[in-house]
Amino acid sequence: KNNIENRKLKFAETLTPFLDTYGRDVLNSFYDYWTEPNKSNTKFRQELERTWSLKGRLKRWNSNNFNSKTVTEAPKQNNGISHESVMK
Repeated sequence: KNNIENRKLKFAETLTPFLDTYGRDVLNSFYDYWTEPNKSNTKFRQELERTWSLKGRLKRWNSNNFNSKTVTEAPKQNNGISHESVMK
């Protein structure tokens, strides 16, 4: 049976040719994100996508710095709505 762990291993192998281009850290974070299992643990995130281009996804992942460990806050804007007014 082709269980989820075997499929995740095969997915990891498809990333190997991109190691020189993107580096281990980028590929590890990409792998961690795209191999997150669904609730029933039968498929992982990449398998649930309708379309998939590994080269394209890696390029976008890298250009958007999705692998960044730091969280940056968006600039605060005064839009006239306060937390307090929303909660009432």
